[in-house]
Amino acid sequence: MSQISTNGDLHGQELRKGLNSLIILVAWDLWKHRNACVFEWAGPNVQVVLQIVANGSRLWCMACASALHELLIRSLTPDSL
Repeated sequence: MSQISTNGDLHGQELRKGLNSLIILVAWDLWKHRNACVFEWAGPNVQVVLQIVANGSRLWCMACASALHELLIRSLTPDSL
């Protein structure tokens, strides 16, 4: 962790990895929700998608997606605002 904090380039790479993971997760969950709407006659619901993305993010972080975890921590702390 000290290597990441002392080298801004590595820190930026970690945040980019986290953002890429988040983009993949959101795109996948949107695709699954779209398929449910089309093929299972589910109604579109933004709140459901947001909850699914939040749950998926939590699971990915528990599965050692450290870059995603770092991105979420930095984006949710008051100091980063």
